[in-house]
Amino acid sequence: MTLDDDVRQDVQRIVRLLTIMVTKDLGQQKDKIALLSSVGFQPIDIAELIDTTPHTVNVTLSSMRKGNRRSKRAKNPKTP
Repeated sequence: MTLDDDVRQDVQRIVRLLTIMVTKDLGQQKDKIALLSSVGFQPIDIAELIDTTPHTVNVTLSSMRKGNRRSKRAKNPKTP
């Protein structure tokens, strides 16, 4: 194992620990996904960090986007 590999592993451990600390009080998985996505994590990385599948993360993010669109439409209905 090279020094770069050791550093990479250490950084991954730190990220995992920080993720646990930041998301521990968030009860629902969707809240954790929303938070991690909002700070720039990709679905595959989120899945690994919260021990789920990338598909689950993508579906959750898609559902949240659809919910946001629906609530915006309800607040601003188009009139003919």
